[in-house]
Amino acid sequence: MLEYLGQEPGRRFMRQLATLDPVFHKGHTLIAQLLAAGEFSLAIVYPHRVESMKKQGAPIEWVPTIKPIIAEMGPVGIASRAPNPNSAKVLVDFILSREGQQLLRAAGRIVPRRDVTPLAAAFDASKLELFPLSGTVLRRRNDIAKEFNETFNTR
Repeated sequence: MLEYLGQEPGRRFMRQLATLDPVFHKGHTLIAQLLAAGEFSLAIVYPHRVESMKKQGAPIEWVPTIKPIIAEMGPVGIASRAPNPNSAKVLVDFILSREGQQLLRAAGRIVPRRDVTPLAAAFDASKLELFPLSGTVLRRRNDIAKEFNETFNTR
């Protein structure tokens, strides 16, 4: 939120949010299960987890209209000293290919390729306001986590 809203407006938003005394749990699957069980009425969970639970009959839904939807990238790369760099390149090419992304989608994951049908119609990226985290946020992750923990009195 700091990057999307700006530093001070983002901090102000987070301080106001902290006054609601949110409950924190580790594990997105656990949080989704507790939400479906009625332990709380609102939670931040991965939408693909919600879709999976809905297929199993859980009384749960996600709201695709939140603006923005913060998108954390799932990078793939090759170690600089990989013992078999050419094999690693072939694997990366496959993971990023249409076929590789279809396999990830079949495993219940959200994939970014526009030529792969989304897991659910609501996941169509062209219909969502996505805000990908920048490299700056990722590099400052520890400082941001510390500030978050202080704001919400966690740990």
